[in-house]
Amino acid sequence: DLQCGDSSLCYDESDVITAFLNNDTIRTMLGGESPIQFSACSNPLFANFNADLDMYAQPTNQYLAELLARNVRVLVYVGTYDWICNWVSNKLMAERLQWAGQKQFVEAEFRDWSTGKEVSGITKSFGPLTYATVYGAGHMVSELPCLRECWRLKCILGAV
Repeated sequence: DLQCGDSSLCYDESDVITAFLNNDTIRTMLGGESPIQFSACSNPLFANFNADLDMYAQPTNQYLAELLARNVRVLVYVGTYDWICNWVSNKLMAERLQWAGQKQFVEAEFRDWSTGKEVSGITKSFGPLTYATVYGAGHMVSELPCLRECWRLKCILGAV
C-alpha cells in the first residue's frame, strides 16, 4: 500500500515545493507579486480554469509533440489500475502524437521491463519518446517506493 505521509496530495515533494515557492526570497526572484501563498492544489483555481476552459486551450498532445520536435526526451508512464489517466488512453495519445518519429514509434515493439525478478510493466521507445505501463499501479504510480529512484531515472536516462 502506498502511504501518503504528511502530505494531503500523496506526493512527498509537495510540502518541500510549497515551502520553497512560499519563501519570500524565492518569490521575489521569480517575480511573484501576489500576496496569496502558493498551494500545490487549489479547488477555486481549478474551478476558474474549468469555467473559462483555459485548461483546454492548449492540448497536452500539442505540447508533447512540440517537445519531441525539439528532441526533448518525453516519458509517458501510467499505472494499469489508474482510472483517472488510464493506460489505453495514454497509449493512444502517445501513438497519435504528430512528430517526425510517429510512424517508427507506432511500429516499435513493446517489451517487458522490471525492477527485479518480476515483470513490472511494458514499454516501448523510439527517439526521444518512451511509453511505459506499471502493472498493478494506480494514479500515484510515481510514488511507489520501488520506482522512485530505480525506474524513473533509468527510464528517463534510457536504461530501461
